Order: sequence, then C-alpha cells, then structure tokens
Amino acid sequence: MLINLTDYIKERAYPGRGIFIGTAPDGESGFIVYFIMGRSENSRNRIFVQEPDGTIKTRAFDPAKLSDPTLVIYNAVRYDYDWQTAAVMNGAQTDAVFNHGGFMSHTLSKWDYEPDDLCTPRISSLIFPDEFAMSILKASNGAGSKSVRYYFNYPRIAGEGRFISTYDGSAAAPKAFSGEPLRVSVATNDLNELAGGIWNSLDADNKISLYAAKMPLGGSQWNSDTVSTLIKNRHQPK
Repeated sequence: MLINLTDYIKERAYPGRGIFIGTAPDGESGFIVYFIMGRSENSRNRIFVQEPDGTIKTRAFDPAKLSDPTLVIYNAVRYDYDWQTAAVMNGAQTDAVFNHGGFMSHTLSKWDYEPDDLCTPRISSLIFPDEFAMSILKASNGAGSKSVRYYFNYPRIAGEGRFISTYDGSAAAPKAFSGEPLRVSVATNDLNELAGGIWNSLDADNKISLYAAKMPLGGSQWNSDTVSTLIKNRHQPK
C-alpha cells in the first residue's frame, strides 16, 4: 500500500534519522532525502554542510559544545559520478561502502549496530539511475546481542519511492524500525516542494537537518551541474 510520507512523519515525534529514495511522477527524475533528528544537546549541535565534490557531512554547529563526535560526525552522502552512484547512510559506514566499490552487503557484513544506549540501527542506501538498494542493520535482542542485517532492492517506478528510518517514531522510548522500507507515493516533480513538505512534517523540537537532491534519469549523466541539491538546517551555519 502506498502511504503519504508527510502524514506518516507528522504522526511520529521521533523517527530519528530517515532515508527516502523516490522517482518523480514524470519518471524523468529521481529524489534523495536524508534527515537527522536529535534529543541530546550533543546530537542537536549539528548542521549539514556540502563539500565541493557533492559530499554531505555533519558538522558541529558550535564546536565548543561537541562533547563526543564518535557517532554524530560523519559523511552522510557521497557521489561517484563516474559510476553514476550515490551512497546515503547514517554513519561511518558511508565511507566504508563507498571506498569498497559500493558492495553494500559485503561491506556491512563486517559492521554492527551503533554502540549507544538505544542500539541505534545503521540504515543505508545505494542509488543508481535505474534502481536502488536499502539496508537496515540492527540488534537482534538488545544491547550486546548479535546484529541482524536486512537488504532490499527496488526498481525505479514513476511516482513511487521507499522510506526507512532508524526508529519507529516514539520519542519517549524509541524502538528500531521494523519490517520492509515503506512504499511511499511521490506527488510532485519539484524538489523544493518535496523537501519542504518533509521538513515541515518533522517534529519542531527534534529535527536538526535535512538534505535533498534531484537527479536526472533516462540516460542523462549525474554530475555537479545536473544534480540539484538543497540543505535545511535548524541552526544556520556561521
């Protein structure tokens, strides 16, 4: 069943970090949206910044207040324009997958869920012009348990996409996202409309940053000129 992503997010105070991959209704463009949320001061003290090569990374908004960079500072999105590939992930596994040729299942077999008090899952996606793959890696039974890894592959379908997040949406007691990435309807060809709708749906107290991109499909090459991007930060970069 197709769901409306903005309605889904509005009903959940804390989905945590989320990845949406979709295709515009006209079938001519693909979308990426990645957002982060936070409850602690350390987690909320972040912004997205974009490097010249297109890489999106988290950075401390106020470096003096960054108590621990271990799980909050990382490259979230990386592009390989030669191979027409994008990697979107919620932690340091982004670089590991990207630097090993995009072999996601092979690389992630050596990784575990994040070592925090919530056993935060690692969510990952690799995007190509004609298809995309998503993954969630999470604890099998709480802290100290073995990791379980799920992988999903989807073809491009005009007007549709998939969404996965780290948590189920509860702010009081977050639990790991369960099941297959949600099947989402895409009702617009406009990047600003899509990104704005998702950003405005996120809980105002917990949202931190959002990145969105639109890339051509149907044979056009991905590069810094053809991939349109935007960033929304709760804190404006200094």
